[in-house]
Amino acid sequence: MFSFEQQLKDLGYCVINIAGHQLKVSDAFNHTTMFVMCFKGSVNLEINMEKLNLEEGMCLIYTNLQFLNCISISPDFRARALFVNDKLALSSTAGIKGAVMRTFIASPASRIVNPEAWELLGSLLHSTELYSKLPTSYHIRDVVGSLLRSIVVILGETVQPADALSPSTSTHNKADTYFRKFISLINDNVQYEHEVAFYASSLNISPKYLSEICKNKSGRKAKEMISIILANQIKRDILESGDSIKGLAYKYGFADQSSLGKFFRKMTGLSPIKYQQTAR
Repeated sequence: MFSFEQQLKDLGYCVINIAGHQLKVSDAFNHTTMFVMCFKGSVNLEINMEKLNLEEGMCLIYTNLQFLNCISISPDFRARALFVNDKLALSSTAGIKGAVMRTFIASPASRIVNPEAWELLGSLLHSTELYSKLPTSYHIRDVVGSLLRSIVVILGETVQPADALSPSTSTHNKADTYFRKFISLINDNVQYEHEVAFYASSLNISPKYLSEICKNKSGRKAKEMISIILANQIKRDILESGDSIKGLAYKYGFADQSSLGKFFRKMTGLSPIKYQQTAR
């Protein structure tokens, strides 16, 4: 286990300095809030099935991270990233106007043109990293929480003028809304619901329209997205829950252990038992 994974597990947050090819994607990042500042170069990411580009002078903030993949990265890429688990992130951002958070949902990546704001955001991120290096960290919720909260507030003020952050302001179209609600619904219901029709019905749109939205936003069909998130949840349970494969088949609504194995092998190339052995 990498040290940053251990820190995220033990402390609830971690700060990573990224240089070019050193970017490593880990399942440990799932269920976190991610804040990244890009100092040089560029990277193309796939986050929660959405493709995003991050370049020099840009920041990225993403809540409820479920799926992260690096598509391409420039050799000169330099960035610093903060990952905070959902529990700490939620308590840190409680009370912040919903419109501010909706701004990030609509536009996760943004260019910071104000040099003072960029410097301040960088200082807050660096302070979070310094705190993690102290021999004792007894007040993580207070210190890291306040730093994350400050980052969110400042970024919200920088990305959008204050008068544009009224609750009535809509900064994204219906397709964006449907897409992100779809991802949220999958995460909440995929344990029992594996079919596109259920999610389309929940969104009050047709399965065909939902698939069109997914294809435009991520390049994947709706069914494929459901399967990826389902496989990721099963992988996490295989490693963490201690449940038998038969128990996982029942938990995730498969007819039997064989059906789960067939699905899992199709998605990962490995049987559940082989995955458990190789991952450990």
